This record gives sequence, C-alpha cells and structure tokens, in this order.
Amino acid sequence: MKFKVGDKVIGKSSASLRYTYTREGYIATIISIEGNLIRIKNENGMVYDVSPEYFKLLKAKKVDIRKLNKKLCDLK
Repeated sequence: MKFKVGDKVIGKSSASLRYTYTREGYIATIISIEGNLIRIKNENGMVYDVSPEYFKLLKAKKVDIRKLNKKLCDLK
C-alpha cells in the first residue's frame, strides 16, 4: 500500500462516483489501515473507511521561511 498512518490524502475525481461524503477534493488524514481499506478522519472529526484507490497523497508545499516572515512583517 502506498499510504501510511498520518498521511494527508485528497479525493480523486473517481471518489465522487463511489462515495457520497468523501468526494473529489475531500481532504482527510489516515488514522489506520484496515486490510484493503484506509480509515480517514477529517478536520471535523468525521471518520470513514474507504478504498485507497479513490485517494491520492496530498503533498505539502515547500515554503521559504524567510520570504514568509518578510510578507508577515510587511503586513503589520
């Protein structure tokens, strides 16, 4: 399996055809892996068991902390 506990995932377009709540663009964190299913939890605490084929890994963006700090200082 390509996912591990703690990964953030996002629903693919095919998720909208399979699921009612965990549709395309749905973002959640994997809290466990149960056989061929992943158990995901969203920011509101809702938990679902879903097939990993309908989700992809949500990749974090790299941020230049110096540029971010400069932007934040400029806002003050």
